Amino acid sequence: MQKSIMVFNFLKRRRDIEKKFSYLHDSLSDSFSKIKEDMHGVGEWIKHLDDTKNDHYEKLEDVDSRLRVVEEFMHNLTEQRPMEKVSKQLSKHKQTAVRPKQTGGVSKQLSKQSEGVQTDIEKGLFSLTAMERTVVWSLLNTDLLLSYGDMERILGKDQSTVRGQINNIKRKIPRLILEKSEGTGKKRFYINEEEKRDILIKYIGKKQKTIKSES
Repeated sequence: MQKSIMVFNFLKRRRDIEKKFSYLHDSLSDSFSKIKEDMHGVGEWIKHLDDTKNDHYEKLEDVDSRLRVVEEFMHNLTEQRPMEKVSKQLSKHKQTAVRPKQTGGVSKQLSKQSEGVQTDIEKGLFSLTAMERTVVWSLLNTDLLLSYGDMERILGKDQSTVRGQINNIKRKIPRLILEKSEGTGKKRFYINEEEKRDILIKYIGKKQKTIKSES
């Protein structure tokens, strides 16, 4: 009888030990599974941070490129000589070579009208804000007709801001920015070639002349 009790107790202890081992095994398995999930989550987060860093780096490069364009434009505007000297320089430039010859009074009348328009544009350019000058600069540096969406991508501003800047420029310099509507009603903006040439001669012509003399 005593032997039977001993055997029973031994089997009971064995079952208890097996249960404890089974519980320990399940606990360890569950813990390792959670650790594996956590490691996977950490890996995904590291990948996300790396992608975000690359995206931010590209955006910073884009911002830096735009700032260089704006700085160059502002530098070209602020280092100009007085208006009288600029006007004398323009009068000596070979602009007549690209225009048809006019006779007598007609030629003088057109010349006076052109000078009046250019004076208004000159004054208007110096009255523009930095952002408005950037809009003008983007139109000067392309042969394309730009829509609000195009300038939104170029300048990094939303379309409502771009629209407001263009309206301000048109109010300050009515003859500078022209627009053309497509069949869909979409508006595209540009600066005509004559005005564009004259403005570029004024504000970056000095650098172009230096380059030509060196070459």
